[in-house]
Amino acid sequence: MKYLIIALFIFLIVFSCKQKKESFPSHFPLPSRTLTNEKEAELGKLLFFEPSLSGNGKLSCASCHIPSRAFSDTLSFSIGAKGELTSRNTPSLVNLAWAKDFFWDGGVHDLETQIIASVTSAREMNESFASILKKLNSKKIYQDKFREVYGDSITGQHIIHAIAAFELTLVSGSSAYDEYLLNKNSLTPLQEKGKLLFEQKCAICHTGVLFTDNKFHNTGLDSIFPPMQQFDNPLLGRARITQNASDIGKYRTPSLRNLNLTAPYMHDGRFTTIRQVLSHYSSGVNKSIYTDSLFIHNKRTGIALTEEDKNALVDFLQTLTDSTFIKDNSSFNKK
Repeated sequence: MKYLIIALFIFLIVFSCKQKKESFPSHFPLPSRTLTNEKEAELGKLLFFEPSLSGNGKLSCASCHIPSRAFSDTLSFSIGAKGELTSRNTPSLVNLAWAKDFFWDGGVHDLETQIIASVTSAREMNESFASILKKLNSKKIYQDKFREVYGDSITGQHIIHAIAAFELTLVSGSSAYDEYLLNKNSLTPLQEKGKLLFEQKCAICHTGVLFTDNKFHNTGLDSIFPPMQQFDNPLLGRARITQNASDIGKYRTPSLRNLNLTAPYMHDGRFTTIRQVLSHYSSGVNKSIYTDSLFIHNKRTGIALTEEDKNALVDFLQTLTDSTFIKDNSSFNKK
């Protein structure tokens, strides 16, 4: 009996690990958060596409985080519920279970706070949760769904947790590059060259299979910045949050997954093509006291790249597009 109990205990541990492993790609590191309730995520998906969450009743989360664009926007700055432009380019919502900070300046540290900030921001969805509760309670589908998932009525906390649960399901790890890592396909000679160049010149920030170090860098996009006295100016970058002058102009390293779908690029969407981004790093980096030392060398500022190098990098970066992820998340139907 003793050995039977031990065997059962070991089986449960192995089974539990297997279940957790299957929830994310096997070649990914362990996530900081995992999905715990699929029904909660299904409700969150419904809410993600629900325009009642905005002040004008026309804007949903998916209006700016477009599924077919890897949950990013086509505009440099998205248009909020009041018709105003946001202050930053809309980031892609991919592999958030591994993220440590959210927004370009790392202003919040968890998905739930990110959701609250976006919904209540005057520049974004411009709505209060009190108003959202009234609107959702007028719809029987939500009364039934919340009761089914939570055994309770609709609450602001449940709304936030449901959307966060859905966002945790947005895992992208089935690109051609992933197939290559798993020995299921091969890269072309040009893509191989691009991969080697990437590892030599880009991977220090866009590191690992997630293609981000989850840190903040001033990449020399600008040389003139507002004074720290303008403490809430978004142009201060990370310094707006830390109030530390050494963080002026720093922004979070974005993942490069699905890069071909997430233009325009950078925190302000100033570049429309990947080649423009590469040209910035090779010959457009501005040198200032805030520019990251990674981009400042004895003989030059920036990263040395020939036109042939850029061609190879562009070709390699195309292998990061996850068509399965896009297809699976672009066929939403409320029914």
